[in-house]
Amino acid sequence: MIGANSLVVELNPRRLMQLQRQGPVLRKVAAVLLDGRSVENVEGDRELETFRTHFDRLSLNEAGIISWNATNSDVVLPVIPRVLRRKPIVECREMAHTGCTKTYDLLRQRAYWLGMRKEVVDYVVSCKRCQQMKGDTTGAAQSMEPIAVSEVGELWSVDFMDPLPVTTSGNRYIVIMTEYLSRWIEVAAVPNQRATTISGV
Repeated sequence: MIGANSLVVELNPRRLMQLQRQGPVLRKVAAVLLDGRSVENVEGDRELETFRTHFDRLSLNEAGIISWNATNSDVVLPVIPRVLRRKPIVECREMAHTGCTKTYDLLRQRAYWLGMRKEVVDYVVSCKRCQQMKGDTTGAAQSMEPIAVSEVGELWSVDFMDPLPVTTSGNRYIVIMTEYLSRWIEVAAVPNQRATTISGV
């Protein structure tokens, strides 16, 4: 998944695709998209019914990842399976620290799943630390815990510089990728912020 600022990025499309297929609903969504079946043919399947009004914005990219085409944007977002959802919510909450709306706004720029807003609200409302800090804006900032990484290349963070003038090659963003353990930095010019573009850099 792609992240904003320090939001962790997993640049392993194969793993994301596998995790999408482990969930029964996303597995069915992928099958419908892969077979090119009409969404009308899923009538009667309660799990797929929830996606009925959203199928026109879903697609499979070259890596087989179910992706969401954001409105009024060239950004295509990965659909995050249930097993991966808590981490991006927590990380966006740590970055925003301003409540449900800002946390959700930050998250929806980088990922998508049905019911995302409700999950963000549920998390922020149930967060004991958030409730303790509510109303106390004079307290010291909470310390952040380091993320455990066992080997080089396991974890990367991604930042974007934008918007920049479009180059003759059609690039308008600078992507900065930092390997978490070694702090190795890779920089590239890219035409968009799509997960498929970044994973191919």
